[in-house]
Amino acid sequence: MNHALQELSTYLEEHGKSPQDYGLPEPTVYSAEVEHELERWHPQRDALRARAEHALGVLNAEQRLIFDRIVHAALTETPLLAFIDGKAGRGKTFLINAICDYLRAQGNIVLPTATSGYAAQLYPGGRTTHSTFKVPINDRNELLKSPITARSSRGDLINRARAIMWDEAPMANKAVLACVEEVARTVSDHPDLPFGGKVFI
Repeated sequence: MNHALQELSTYLEEHGKSPQDYGLPEPTVYSAEVEHELERWHPQRDALRARAEHALGVLNAEQRLIFDRIVHAALTETPLLAFIDGKAGRGKTFLINAICDYLRAQGNIVLPTATSGYAAQLYPGGRTTHSTFKVPINDRNELLKSPITARSSRGDLINRARAIMWDEAPMANKAVLACVEEVARTVSDHPDLPFGGKVFI
């Protein structure tokens, strides 16, 4: 929809008009990283929707409860910090992927991350937390400061994400956790809330 509005806006401007002249909304201007993320998943929306529907059919009652709570918070932009715990093979990764598929199928941005590169590969579009939040590498684990700002393209991406997942978060040290939280607050419209009021899992 936004892409169509951008095309229409360009056409109208060439003729001395604007979308507002016809009662249409102005297109949203996205940063490069947001535009890339939206374009990456848009062609896959039908497949994402089908995968999410399949997952919903096989989630157990506890998984469905978690799914519903996280999706509701993400869609209503209600702050939520959630910790999903369980033994290996109990469906945590399956559940997170179902949430990602469901939200992406509706055109939302989600950022699945993991402490290790191996775990990040378990999620389509997953990256390490260090990469996503540009956490500096420091063997002394002193105070870490990310270069991401609210006005940067990466900052815009993080701010527009409806949900952020961090697999293996307990494996990260305190300095990395503090750095990620500072970035989330810095780029957020709600810097006074933990993790900027994001849905953070």
